Amino acid sequence: KFTMKWISAHSEVERNERVDEEAKAAAEGKSSHWTTLPDKLFYPLPFSVSSLVQETKDQAKVKWKQAWDKSPRKAQYDKIDDQFPPRQYLAI
Repeated sequence: KFTMKWISAHSEVERNERVDEEAKAAAEGKSSHWTTLPDKLFYPLPFSVSSLVQETKDQAKVKWKQAWDKSPRKAQYDKIDDQFPPRQYLAI
């Protein structure tokens, strides 16, 4: 079981000191040999479906904007409505 507790950085708790030493060693590049690491660390991390959906939407908006900026219709619409496309359309 894993538990996390907040400990003041200035306290002389033995476990805290040990964690500080390990963190410092890792920051200096002195980490565990790869053969001693748990098997789970060798597989890809799970991904978030919602982040994939958001990324796909963002990419689609960028592609649409690039295509729209190159379109001859853009100049015509800009004369009529410089706020085109409406925000509601872009929110989709």
